[in-house]
Amino acid sequence: MIYKNSIKILFSNFGLVWKMLLYFFLVFSGAVLLVYLLMSPVVKIIDHAGFFNQIVDLYTDFLKSLNLTETLTELSLIIENVFQFIIDNMSKMWLSFVGVGIVVLFLNSLLFNLATMANCASLHLYMGSMTRQGFFSSFSDCFKKNIKAQLLYFLINLPLNILFVGLFILSLKLFRGAWYMSLLAVFVIIVAFVLLYALKSTLFSVWIPTIVVLNYKPLKALRTSVKMVFKRFGRIFSNAIGIVLTILVLNIVLGLFTFFVGLLVSVPMSFLLIATFGMVVVYEGQGMRYYVDVYNVISPQKKEVSDKFRDMKYIV
Repeated sequence: MIYKNSIKILFSNFGLVWKMLLYFFLVFSGAVLLVYLLMSPVVKIIDHAGFFNQIVDLYTDFLKSLNLTETLTELSLIIENVFQFIIDNMSKMWLSFVGVGIVVLFLNSLLFNLATMANCASLHLYMGSMTRQGFFSSFSDCFKKNIKAQLLYFLINLPLNILFVGLFILSLKLFRGAWYMSLLAVFVIIVAFVLLYALKSTLFSVWIPTIVVLNYKPLKALRTSVKMVFKRFGRIFSNAIGIVLTILVLNIVLGLFTFFVGLLVSVPMSFLLIATFGMVVVYEGQGMRYYVDVYNVISPQKKEVSDKFRDMKYIV
């Protein structure tokens, strides 16, 4: 039910996707401009070392041979050589990397994640009273509370994100074996991504909705959301796996079959789907009725039981 209702609410509020697309475009454009200015000196140094020519040659060879295993093996070697080259020349590049780290890991991540509470605020009005409020109106209404929550969210998630990146880099070494090891590596990476991201969504996607629905401060909302999740961990985690698989398939299909143009729609849809998932978990965890669409109202079992006791009181 959590998965199905999340999908239904997503399509009932699809207009939020276009507003998010505009917001993401503005944030992404500003981030790209800053990264370009900061990384120009580093790119010139790497280019002079000939690494970009190696990548172009590798791509040309792949088009001729279509040997994916060999291409991925060579690519992993080039990436390691680039990392080693950067380490050896860090004295010339460290300032650029510090600036890029601030923009990408902090500023860009913070601005993108601000969309989550704005989505949740709009969804809260829709699910609770069938009232529609635009993305940017919700964004401005909860901006101060949003900043505080996202700063705390960033500090908690930074170690997890570093861990995920490290595991991905380590997994590239699996491509150096036989062809069956490369296939196994692809399978392991996909399964690990789905399970880890589903676990992360289970633990943290309920946090911001709890702030919005219950009007709690960030720390209290975090404690409440964790307790709420662990009461129904198995059910929420299994639905989170379904949500992550849906996001993965959606982005792969729309990305590949539209030459990546479809990502302009699938990425904001993914953000909105995570938000609807968290909102449904909170509403059901608190036993609150909510609208899925104009014709359907979901009444959680907890709410139905309380209504029956209330009706029995009047009968007696």
